Amino acid sequence: MKEDDIDVIQIMIDNQYSLVARLTIMDDGSILIVGVGGIGCKWSENAHSKCHNLAELLLIDSDSDSFNSSKIANIMHLDNSGDAKGFAALPNLASFRFIEGFSNISNLILRSELIILLTALGGGTGSGASIELARKARESGSMVISIVGLPFIEQPLRSEIAKRALPELEKNSDLCVRISLERLAWYARESKSDWISGSSWIADLVEGIVTT
Repeated sequence: MKEDDIDVIQIMIDNQYSLVARLTIMDDGSILIVGVGGIGCKWSENAHSKCHNLAELLLIDSDSDSFNSSKIANIMHLDNSGDAKGFAALPNLASFRFIEGFSNISNLILRSELIILLTALGGGTGSGASIELARKARESGSMVISIVGLPFIEQPLRSEIAKRALPELEKNSDLCVRISLERLAWYARESKSDWISGSSWIADLVEGIVTT
């Protein structure tokens, strides 16, 4: 094994132990689960239902339908016009709307030591607002763990948008977990579960992080 390889492995080990150490010293009530965009909101609601006594929930989207099933979530509605058309392939507009309304959720971000961000890249909201959220969280001193869905290969426009957004989200996250929506859908068919809701293992993953 080359010396450079050993150095890289040691850095990975050091980072992992640093992550675990920081998780174990957090105060109760300092964890925030955030869903950005339609899929991110569904994933985060399911995850929060398994650890609602240990974390707060924030849902961010332009479509008000993403908020209908939750009675205990904090809400950030990005659609000022009220027409609920969303941002489709316009991540820059979603970023602008998030920054414009950030003061409404800033206290929630500031009091959170760990933010678990769930989103899918390729659309406007997830590819725009999630990056700004991660950046603001890091600036406030929070640890950010992002769980990110990547588009189907049959979606070239969404794949290109996701390709541009992913490096920025990774740069502003302490840890970024990539999830192939293609494989998630295949797994859901095999297990006869709902891939849009994230199957059960995404909620189990978040629960494991929260209860660590």
